[in-house]
Parts: sequence; structure tokens; C-alpha cells
Amino acid sequence: MSICGANGPEALISVKSALLHKSEQHKYEFHFFTDESEGVNTEFIDKMLDVGKGETVENVALVFHSIEISKMQHLFKLCSANRLLIPQKLSSIDIDEYIYVDTDVLWLENPANLIQEFSRFTSDQEIGLAYEIESSEKIGYYNTQPHGDRKFYGPTGLNAGVGIYKIRDKMTTWEAFEKIIQENEGNLRAGDQDVLNHYLAQHPLKYYKLACHWNRRTDSGCVPGTQGILHGNRGVFYGALEPNDEYVLQWNLVKALPFEGFQR
Repeated sequence: MSICGANGPEALISVKSALLHKSEQHKYEFHFFTDESEGVNTEFIDKMLDVGKGETVENVALVFHSIEISKMQHLFKLCSANRLLIPQKLSSIDIDEYIYVDTDVLWLENPANLIQEFSRFTSDQEIGLAYEIESSEKIGYYNTQPHGDRKFYGPTGLNAGVGIYKIRDKMTTWEAFEKIIQENEGNLRAGDQDVLNHYLAQHPLKYYKLACHWNRRTDSGCVPGTQGILHGNRGVFYGALEPNDEYVLQWNLVKALPFEGFQR
């Protein structure tokens, strides 16, 4: 997870939902990439370190990384640019498989269940993402917005808010990302998501189709009420609570839980 600016409180709720569904049978290692701004330090890092002192979270490790300024900063926001750099950073500490989630996600089941998807990868597959919209029709953002020479994968493109990564050749992949950025500068409106779509359209064998329920959004076409992950992109979690509004209701329920309870 990458956390910048005012996203500390949001990230805290997201992590809280993951801890809520963890089991004692698994070990969990959370890696947080932050811009080390005052808001992130006080609203996220300090509070997470307090939780880490709890005696019953022995199977949870918290690791904090600083986001480094990269040459992509003139193209993408800090956290968006960082997502493309994570494979190299984690590889340096011998982590080759990992889940990436945005701060605006809510876990509805054990994160260990998503890790099991790696066992279904072929020897070629490296990146697992869900479709932008679960449909065979050419609809949605990638079919309605001008995109020039920028490519996207599948009928509706891919959403990068939740992803599983097992990138084998980090340097070659990073060089491919750089080339896409250079060739499409000024035409990557969705930032790193556009880069990943273009890359996987060029290398379809590296793509693993993540089931819709692992990145369920209001417009993703998933079956309502399924477990997995709720992704509240475009501020969905902060809307007015309407009858049967699963997104706002679930978010507010987790938000209301005192973090101190996770230390007992």
C-alpha cells in the first residue's frame, strides 16, 4: 500500500478491515510506502505502531518504507508513480510475491485467501488484475475516453486498485514500463493503471485474470453481496448512506471499531 498526503485515516480503516479478518493460522506482513508527511506520520504510522505493540498480533509484521522521488513525478502523483517501483523495492528484500491494494479498499475476508491465487499462476503469468467492468461489451472508461496510441487489456481494460504481483525479471519489466511512459507521455490519464494496461496488452501471457469479487466496485459488474474486497474508488465510501448501501455501511462499521480492540 502507498500512502500519501491526506490518505492516512483512510489507509488506517483499510488495514483495520484486513486485521479484522486475519486468522491465527497465517502470518501477515504489511508493507507501507509513505511520503512521510506530517499527516501520514500522525494519522497512520504512529497509530499503526501502537497496534503493533499488542500481544495478540504476533503473526503480524509491519514494515515501513519511504517513497523516493522518481523521474516519473512530472507525469504521475507520488503514490501512483510508486506502484510501478514496488517490484524492484520488494525484490531487494527477497519478496517476489505480494498483494497491492489502494487505500480505499475494505477487506471482507481473510487476505490469506487472496494469496492462494498465486498457486494458480502459470510459469508465464506475473500480474493479476480484475477487469474494469466485468463485461464482454466494449463499455466503460477505456472505450469512451480518447486514448491515442495507448493500449488496454481485454474488452473493458483492467483496474489496478487491487493486484497480485509475481514479477520475475524486475529490470526488464521496469524498462518496459519506462518505454511505455516515454512513448505515451501526456496520454496516460489514469497514471500507473494505464501503464499496466498497456504493458499487459503487449504481453498478454503475463496477465492473470483476478476474479471480480477481489476488486468489487459500484460499476464493476460484480455479483452484489459477495465476499472479497470492496473498492470504494471515486469517494464511494464517503457518500450519503442510502438504504441497502453496502459500501457506505460496511465502511462506517469498520471505521467505528476502536483500534485499541486489535491489541487484545
